[in-house]
Amino acid sequence: MTERMERRSFLKCAALTGAALAAGGASADAKTPVHPTMAGFAAPPMERIRIAFIGIGER
Repeated sequence: MTERMERRSFLKCAALTGAALAAGGASADAKTPVHPTMAGFAAPPMERIRIAFIGIGER
């Protein structure tokens, strides 16, 4: 495991992996049944609102 991977090789592998996963996901989506959307969903009122921030750089 002392062999280092070059950046170009890494990017090629990452792009191919992403394309393979996207193609696999597209074919899986074609076989799954279509579910109705949650457009009419209304959550019950809450006493306390909880908020989370992701990726704000510790600010």
